Parts: sequence; C-alpha cells; structure tokens
Amino acid sequence: MSSPYLLIPISLAITIYYLLGSLMVQAGIISFSTHRKFWNFALLFVFLGCAILGILLTININYKLGWSYVKVILQWHVQLGIAMSVVAFIHTLWHRGYFSKYLLFRGRQTKTVTVNTQQQLVKSAFALGLLSVSLQVLLIRQFTKVFQGNEFLITWIIGIWMLLSAAGAIAGSRTANGINPQKLTRMALGFMFLSAIIFIFLSGEIRQTFFPSGVLIPPYHVIVMIVVMMTPTAFPSGMVYALLTKQIKSEYPSIYAYEALGSLAGGLLLSLVIIWIFNTYLAAIAVGFLASLIIAYPLKNIAKLAIPLALLTIGISVKTLNFDIKAESMLFPGQKVLSVTDSPYGSITVNGSEDQFNFFENGTMLFGTQNTIYCEEVVHYTMAQRYMPSKVLLVSGGYAGLIDELKKYKQVKKVDYVEPNPHLLRMSRNYCKVDFPDNTKIINSDIRGFLRKSSEKYDIAIITTPEPTSLEQNRFFTIEFLELLKKHLTADGVLSISLSGIGNYPSAPRQKAYTSITATFKSVFRKVEVISGERDYLLASDSTIRIDMAQLLSEQNIGEANLYVRPDYINDEHIAQRNHFFHEQTQSTQKINTDNHPWPVLQNTLGYLSMFGDKIWLLLVVGAVLLLIPFFVTNYHLRAMYAVGFAGSAIQTLYLLTLQIAAGLLYGTLGAMIALFMGGLALGSMAYGKVISIKPKHIKISLIGSFIILFALFITMMHVEIWLLIAIVSAGILIASFSVGYLYISITENSNSNPNQPAKTYAADLMGSAAGIVIVTLLLIPSIGFLSSISVLLVFIGIYLFLKV
Repeated sequence: MSSPYLLIPISLAITIYYLLGSLMVQAGIISFSTHRKFWNFALLFVFLGCAILGILLTININYKLGWSYVKVILQWHVQLGIAMSVVAFIHTLWHRGYFSKYLLFRGRQTKTVTVNTQQQLVKSAFALGLLSVSLQVLLIRQFTKVFQGNEFLITWIIGIWMLLSAAGAIAGSRTANGINPQKLTRMALGFMFLSAIIFIFLSGEIRQTFFPSGVLIPPYHVIVMIVVMMTPTAFPSGMVYALLTKQIKSEYPSIYAYEALGSLAGGLLLSLVIIWIFNTYLAAIAVGFLASLIIAYPLKNIAKLAIPLALLTIGISVKTLNFDIKAESMLFPGQKVLSVTDSPYGSITVNGSEDQFNFFENGTMLFGTQNTIYCEEVVHYTMAQRYMPSKVLLVSGGYAGLIDELKKYKQVKKVDYVEPNPHLLRMSRNYCKVDFPDNTKIINSDIRGFLRKSSEKYDIAIITTPEPTSLEQNRFFTIEFLELLKKHLTADGVLSISLSGIGNYPSAPRQKAYTSITATFKSVFRKVEVISGERDYLLASDSTIRIDMAQLLSEQNIGEANLYVRPDYINDEHIAQRNHFFHEQTQSTQKINTDNHPWPVLQNTLGYLSMFGDKIWLLLVVGAVLLLIPFFVTNYHLRAMYAVGFAGSAIQTLYLLTLQIAAGLLYGTLGAMIALFMGGLALGSMAYGKVISIKPKHIKISLIGSFIILFALFITMMHVEIWLLIAIVSAGILIASFSVGYLYISITENSNSNPNQPAKTYAADLMGSAAGIVIVTLLLIPSIGFLSSISVLLVFIGIYLFLKV
C-alpha cells in the first residue's frame, strides 16, 4: 500500500477524546451513562463497518470478482479495524469490574463534597493561566512550523483557541454541585499538558501521515487538524475557569485576576527565559514542570514532588536521547536533522551531512551550503554591474557561501554583513566553516534599525531573504524599505534581490504579486531589470543596468575562477528572452507594495487558496459571518461583552502585526505580548470597584485611545527605535486589555446574579475575541489595509461603546 495506515493518529484521537469525555463525566457536565452510550455506539459502528468490508473482501477473493476498488476497501477495513481495537480496549476496561469490582468511572452519585479554601482555588487559577497560555503559544509555534504558515495562520490559531475555550466555559457552567474542584482541576491540567505534549512531539508524524512532503494541504484540512489537536488543551482550560468561578461566586473577580496573572507569568517566562534556553519540545516539558511545582506548593508532603521530578527526568531524557531531534526528523523524512532551536524570528532546523547543510525557519528553507550556482549568480550578476565596487551591504546568506564569492573582488574595502537573527548566526557559525576576511563586519541587527543609524553609502546591496509570502519577509520588498535603503546607496549604486522563477505559465495571483513587487521597485529606482538563472534576480539602480552578462563579465574580466557564471557558459540571448518575458508578465497596473497594504502577501495567500477551488474564499467568509451570529442572538449584557472582546482582540492583533512589520519579532514576542494582555486583564479586573477615581467613561476612552496610539505608531514606525517600538506596543496592549478586564467585571456585575453568569460572560468575551481576530485578518487588512482597518474599527467600536455599553 502506498498510503500508510493511520495507527498513531486513530489511536491518539480516540484515546485523548475518550479521556476528555471522562473528564466531563468527573465534572458532572455529562452523565456516565451518556458517555458510555456514546462509546458503545462508536464500537457498534466501527465493528459493523469493519465486518461489512471484511465480508466484501472475502467475496471478492472467493469468487475472483477482481473489483477495481478493492484497495480502497482494504484500506478502510484496516483503518476501522484499528479504531475498533482501541474502542474495544476501552470497552474491556469498563467491564474489568467483573473481576476486580473496580470501575474506571464512579459516576456522579459517588462524588463527595470537599471544602476548598479561596487560597487553594486562586492557586489553581494561577496554575491554569500559566499552563494554558504557555501551551497555547507553544502549540502555535509548532503548528506554524508544521503547516508552514504565516502571521495570519498564527492569528487564526489564536481565534480557534478562543472559540474552543469559550465552548469549554459554556460546558463548565453546567458542572454539577458537590464535586471536588481541586481534584478536577489537577486532572484537567494534567490532561491539558499531556495532550499538548503528545501533539507537539507527534504533530510532524501526523502531518506526514496525512500529507507527505511535497503535498500541498488544503486550508480547510489545516483548520480541521488544528481544531482536533487543540481541543484537548483549549476546551478544558475554559471548563476549569467556569468551574472555579462557580465555587466562590462572590469572589469570581479574584479567579479572573489570578488566572490572568498566571497567564502573564507564563507568557513572560516563556518569551524572556525559556525560549532562549530550550526548543519547543523541551520548553513544553519545562512549562509542565513549573506548573506542577505551583500545584504542589506548599511542599508539606514529599510525595507532592513526584510529578515535578518525573517531568524533570523526562526532560533530561529527551535532551540526552535526542527525542526532540527524532520528533523534528518526522518533518524532514529522509534527511538527517542535526539541530533544532527556537529564535525570536522562528524555529530553526539544520539538516544535512558532512559539508552540505540546509537551514530552515518554520519549515521553510532559508539557505543551503554548497549551492555554487546560486552563490555565483547572486554575487556576480550584481557585482559585475559596476567597475571596482568598494563597499558592499549583504543582508543574510553570508554563511551560505556568498562571502566566499565576494572574496574574489580584491578591490572591495568593506562588506557589512547584516544578520538579524542571533540564533541563526550562532548555528551558522557552528556548522558552516566560513573564513571571513578582515574587510567583513558581521552586524547582528535588524536591517531597518541598522540603516536608520548608519551613515554609510554602499556601491552594492545584496538582499537574500525569501520572497514575500509573510509579513516578516515582505518587510524587504515594501516601498518604505526601498526608499530607506536607497538613501544608503551611492548615486549609481545597485540593489539586488531574488525571487523564485516566475515560470512560463504563472498563475494570476503569482503574476499580480510579481507585478506589484516590480512596480514598487520602479517607483523608487529609474532602472529595474531581471536576470534569470536558478532564480529571478531583480536588479535596481538609478543608473544603467546591463543584462548582457557574458559580454559584461568578459569586459570586467570576471569569471576566471567561477564554475558557472563565466563568459563561456552564460547565454546572453537566453537571458534577454527571459528578461523580455518577465517584463511582459509584469507590465499590468498593480498596487504598490507598502507596509500599510502588503499586496504580495495577499496575492500569495490567494494563490494558495485558488489551488483548492474558487469557493474557498466564500467558505472562509461564511465562517467569519457565522462568528458574528452570537452578537445578534444573545442578551444585552452578553452582546456588550462580545463587542468588548471583539475590540480587545482586534486591537491586540493589529498591534502584533504592526510589530511584525516594523521589526519582524512576532514569533519571539508572542508569548510576552499575550502575557501583557492577560496582565492588563488582571489589573483591570482588580481595579473595578477599588479605584474610585476610575469611571466607566474613562475606560471607554482608554480603549479608544489604544486605537489612536496604534494609528500614530503605524505612521511613524519607520523612524522609531526598536526598543521604543516594543515599549509603545506593550503600552498599547496593556491599555486595551486593562479596559477589557475592567469592563468584564462591570458587565458581569450589572447582569443578573445567576452563578453561571461569570462563565457565560467569559464565553461571550472569547467568542467576540475570536471574531475580532478573524474579521481583522481575513477581511479588513486584505481589503483596505492597516490604517483604514484601524480607522474603521475606531469609529464603529467608539460609537458602540458610548451608545450601548
């Protein structure tokens, strides 16, 4: 069989969702009999399916019918057999009471009332916040790498998390009275952690099982897989929050505040400490270790250290036995993974052997060593444009072999090699044995920040970053960046940047993306030409650009030591034909690529979606509209909380994406920014009723003010230092979240006294937050850009807050 049998995915899915159901039984959300009936029916269906398909296979063999679809029948027969085996094992566990008189479930009738102090409950809430946000960020990191997504996928995953947590909160509001919240919380947190660990370590194998390397994954399959893998972690987090608020009804603000403070602690520890020490796999274990210590405190009984010590042992074993490397290898079948680490810009993986190494960021290849053709083309096509260039700016790729090619130009006095990612720089040094000459200066800085401070002028600038399929990569193709870079070029300086070949039959979105990039270059430079080779090299200058490379190399006496970029190897006629074809394909009028409206990113996304039919966008838009339904069907108070949640998540999303555009630091700062948002929620909830000087109108003004701050920041971000940019983003997120936290308590207090009201308000907040993320990233930014999106939200949210909330 060419397709593998789904042993691990089926077994994992059934086991984890069975345990999730058992957790709901323990909480009294569903009865034991209902849970048991569900799995009995599941056993019946998989048994009947397996039996019927087995009979069909027998008939085909006995009577030599030669059915063409026998392989499909066999495939489904085995898959259902796997499912039947797992469900049958669960069924057997239920009936072991015949032998030991011990049932796996006791049912609701055996639950006893346990007295819980407020201190114990707020400690549980703190641990819940720390674990849930940390695991959320780690799952986002892993899924971004596994599915090779961009910033929009990250925001959609956050939206999915919020929806699942909202569903958990609604379910948790139905928990039975008389249960032991401490015991149930420990069980839920343990289940959340176990589920997250399993999917973090096995997500690569699950992806390869369903979609082997080279197979493009449909967007709805990605969403389904993320929902399936996130539900066991996100759903219990909302459920436990609802349970805790029910236990101390009059003090639910304390639960809300401590859960947010736990989230703050978890996010900050993850972003500022853990990520700099461990990769995603080890970071997940470290987070579990910290959460288990919090739950075990105070350590009056040494037995409480059993779980923390077990996790510590597991973490050491994972590192010692390279289980993290083995897990990463599932994403790169047939390749030897040498190292995996997390960085502020993404997860970096190195694979290869001996002298040939490949570097990947979030599953996308950055560069590989020993690629002589690429190194010669990108350097010599650019350097040959000017006689005796003396100063060169190189952005990334120095360890790929470009420095070795630049060494051939003895007249070069200075090479500034800018590499913003410190982890990538360190790993490149470890694996790539490059001897940097004395004239080369390695600069570990973001290129925009470096250029703002530098007064240097360069004859040649070579940018080797990937093409703009994400906001991080698009930063190097916008008119704002090109105008900044042009100020640091000499009068006849040359800029080179490369794109994957446009091909002979480009799709409409790809053609529009390349046309936008070309139009953006032409709006800044007088001359823009393309030289096609292993990639399409876009050369720009205010002076002459020549494409007759064989003649030019001969005139410049360049190429004697080259293997491929030589006068006797290059065909000028072919280059001229490809140049003419490229200009023909990119001559239509397209939008200029700007920070405000990243047009190529949108077109690349459209190109991806168009591969799966014309109705994909329609389905996504319908899904976004469905998220708005709760706003129209809930009561006044829940509708107000939905709107506040929408505003809070919308502004947070816009701040995060602005940070990515300006500095490319979203991946590294995501945990800290979510932590700040949760910290603001905690401060706002604690301030309600205690800080008399704060009035509801002040809170509404502050929420509107966070939009105004963002608008001003977006306009001026090209002139703001990175540290100040991060500080303003942090302040804006904190102001917005403080307002949301304050309004959550205010709206809940002013609604009815139903003990389930805090959970319902919490669920409305999460559903509004999910809608805010999706509407902003799916509809507003692609259609009208960042500044217009901020303006539209500012007007409509401001009107609603002052008229309705």
